[in-house]
Amino acid sequence: MEKLTNNREEYFSQIRKELLDFRTESGWRKEFGFLEVPYFLTYGFAVGFFTKDKEGRLVCRKWNADYDNSRFQLGIYNVDRLAIAEESIEIAKDDNEFFQSIDLEKIDILSHDGIVLDGLHCELQITETGKVLNWNMDDEMNEAMTTLVNRIRKIVYQN
Repeated sequence: MEKLTNNREEYFSQIRKELLDFRTESGWRKEFGFLEVPYFLTYGFAVGFFTKDKEGRLVCRKWNADYDNSRFQLGIYNVDRLAIAEESIEIAKDDNEFFQSIDLEKIDILSHDGIVLDGLHCELQITETGKVLNWNMDDEMNEAMTTLVNRIRKIVYQN
């Protein structure tokens, strides 16, 4: 039986869950995962960076928000059938070296005073430490995180 809901938070939660559901092949280790979904639910993607024997690769899961939102125009969401596709992204040698050399310990969020009305839900999961960072706007990222996130966005938007 299909699971339907009219609860937008439940819909968002299922999108988040499925975008972050990376399955690893034998021998590959997930170093970090990054998720970006705007609160208006107009797009969404997650990227996982995996390593194996000094080789790195990016796996991207993208949500087809246009398709799902057109199917759910009445505000009743089928959370069992979200349009999410996964692809491995070929990355340039310098991108691979960058991702493998980044010091994940230096990545953190900054405090921000104010209210965000139409921001993003961003999440960075660091596998080794189990650290999960959540933020809503780019001003909350420290310099190391800004560098990492901007590189990820550049690669995803090119593909």
